[in-house]
Formats: sequence, C-alpha cells, structure tokens
Amino acid sequence: MKENIPVIEMADSKEHSLQFELQTMEYIDEHRHNRIDHPHKHDYFVIIWMKSGEGKHMVDFQEFVVEQQSIFFLTPGQVHQLQTATHPDGYVLSFHNDFFCTTESQRELLLQTGLFYNCSQFKPYPVLPEQAAMLEKLLGLMQAELNKVDYMHYESLRGLLQLFLIQCSRFWGHSEEASSISSRPAWLTRRFLNLLETNYRKHTKVNDYAAMLVVTPNHLNETIKKTTGFPASDHIKKRVILEAKRMAVLENSSAKEIAHSLGFDDEAHFSKYFKNNTGLTFSKYRISYYLGGRT
Repeated sequence: MKENIPVIEMADSKEHSLQFELQTMEYIDEHRHNRIDHPHKHDYFVIIWMKSGEGKHMVDFQEFVVEQQSIFFLTPGQVHQLQTATHPDGYVLSFHNDFFCTTESQRELLLQTGLFYNCSQFKPYPVLPEQAAMLEKLLGLMQAELNKVDYMHYESLRGLLQLFLIQCSRFWGHSEEASSISSRPAWLTRRFLNLLETNYRKHTKVNDYAAMLVVTPNHLNETIKKTTGFPASDHIKKRVILEAKRMAVLENSSAKEIAHSLGFDDEAHFSKYFKNNTGLTFSKYRISYYLGGRT
C-alpha cells in the first residue's frame, strides 16, 4: 500500500460534502508542502497509525514521543501537530461524521468506545504484530474499494470503516474496563464524558451533570474518580481550560471573547478561573506558549 488513495467527496443537498480519505505516511511526507506545519485542528475524525518513524506529536498541548507501531485517534476540534525526524511509514485515515454515522449504532461506536471524545484521557496506543496484521488487511480492502468505485461503493467503504473501528475498540476501547469493574460505573463514566463534551460551554458544575444523569453529585464524583483517577469536577475544569487554550492559540481570541464564549459572567471571572486552574494568568500563558512553553 504505497500509492496515495484519493479522497471521496459526495455532494448532498445540505451544501456540504461527505468525506473519506486514506493516505500513506510516505505520501504525506513526500508532499510536505501540502501539510500544515503548525498546531491546527480539523472538523473530522483522524486516525494516525505510525508503523515506523521518529518524532513528536503535540495533541491538545500535551507532547507525545512518536514511537514505532503506535496509533492516535483524533476527535474533531482537537489541536495537534505531528513532527517527524525521520521518514515515517504508516497511514492516515480521515472521515467526516456525516459520512460514517448513518445509523445509531455507528454513532454509538464513536461515542462509547473511548477511542474518540476522550480529551481528558487522550493517549496513543501501541499496536501489536497480530493487531497490525488485522488492521492492515482492512485498510487493504478499503484501498481496493477506493480504486475500483463499484456498485454500493460508499456503503462498502462505510462497512469496512465500521469493521476497522470495531477491531480498534476491541484492542483499545473500554471492553476491558467494563469487565474489570461493574458495567454501571463504566456506563456512567462514558455518559458523563459524552455529556461534558457537548455541554461544557453551558454547564460547569458537577450538580448540572448529576441532574442530567439522575445521580447525586457525590456519587458522580466518586464514580468518575474510581474509573478515571480524577473526580468529575476535575474533568469539567480541564475541559473548560482546554477550550480556552484552543481559542487563545488557534483563534487568537481575547480573554473577553473567551469568557463570553464559555459562559463566564465577565472577563474577570474567567481570568480568575484560568489562573486558579493553570497557575498562570491568561496573558502569561499566551506569552509562555508562543515562547515555546506549549503547556
């Protein structure tokens, strides 16, 4: 699988395209002028499988050493920058939500496995030889489907992508977590993290999420701490601060603009919240970032 695989674009009546793309790391490296060489984000899902190569990958202001046979699952909106010191070998698989999510089970696969929508627990996963063989076989089938453009083409690609994600969820998702603790804590944790991802701009208190999940705030905090190591309150703070950092770096937003976007009463309230949770004033954080702090 050395040649580049083209992007599919399907225009629809909603004035946007549904996209799917599969490329080799070799192709991307050879066409570096087409890459964005600074922190950026996408409005689609990205899976980066590094089979070999050295470098570093910054994801949401955390820096990870790129190791051979590692895979990253990026959710729309996550800030990242991949820098490789050697010629990499691997694949980049990208797809839009609207391309994949045609059924509720597909939507649940993205939401519930823990591969995506995991800002507070993001990490790369090591790929074992037997896992690599299975995933590469599925990517080969996707490539063959892209090359021939035959009957039920899009449906076939969507089905292969679903199989790929199911295998990934079996390898690195929450199946082990669900079996190691009772299913109720695992379910509550996933539900909380999913609700947080869609409500952090409006709801910043544990009480709000406890009410949505019909549990007490203490029970929610204790359960989330048991399954993740941090109470629900910490996850909420981290998610709000992460979005503030994204807006500051990518959009060059002011403290006033961020405060308004994230639902704070005023700029002073936001500035106090930011300092309490990062140890830096907002202005010092921006200076530190652009001087290379990347925190």
